[in-house]
Amino acid sequence: MKKTLVFLVSLALLAGLASAAPSIYGSNGLFRTISAKNAGPMNFGIGAYGFGWKWDNDSTADTPYKHGAMDLNIVPNGYFSINDMIEISIAPSYLMPSEYVEVSGTKTKFNPSGLGYTRVGLKFSHKLSDAFVGGIYAGYDIGATLADTFRYKGTQKNAMKYNGGVDARLLADLKVGEAGCLNLNAGMYYDMTKVPDMATADTTDSKSIYPNMSIPFGLGFSYDMGMIMPYVELQAQYVMDTTSYPNNAGTETVKRSIMDNPMWIGAG
Repeated sequence: MKKTLVFLVSLALLAGLASAAPSIYGSNGLFRTISAKNAGPMNFGIGAYGFGWKWDNDSTADTPYKHGAMDLNIVPNGYFSINDMIEISIAPSYLMPSEYVEVSGTKTKFNPSGLGYTRVGLKFSHKLSDAFVGGIYAGYDIGATLADTFRYKGTQKNAMKYNGGVDARLLADLKVGEAGCLNLNAGMYYDMTKVPDMATADTTDSKSIYPNMSIPFGLGFSYDMGMIMPYVELQAQYVMDTTSYPNNAGTETVKRSIMDNPMWIGAG
């Protein structure tokens, strides 16, 4: 009887595997853009992403100096639609950054690895018409999953509070023709991390990180061809930073410009 029950549950889970892939946040959508649509009652999607970046610079100064970095990130993720309106999702991350500094031929390397933050999400979807779906997404980055490798090691380590962050967005999906879909995301991200206050001698004193608020914006377009769904997307993040910084010459101060904010453009 137990074997039969396990078999039937397995069949139900396989039958419930949705065709929509999870985004890096766990919820269904494109790579960085969350879809407002719901996968349907008792449907789920699972997947994994791997992505990274690399850069190097070199100076022609009298003392040759090189600095390079590479960042790899693996994100297994998945979501489960409880009914045609409510979806839960999860996306842990495993980070593998590396960095090197080379001065006069002597290279120093730094290669940590370990778990990063884990994103859990809740999404509400509502079909407003045959062509338009609206939604609300709320995500929380769990700081407790961050590996010790990436935690602050200074004398004021007890003042560092890994409280994670909250992501709240409005979602909209607009059907374009028979197979096209336009996805729109807009909202706010609040980083609740607290850092040591270096102005005090108290090793437990901390203050909120700055800037801690930003406005994420995403726009994606996909075309469902059955087993293949090509897409393009843009996601930007406007950081709410009013600080004035010294310019390169050190003669005046400048504020963060539009191009100093994170932006991703991709296709797949």
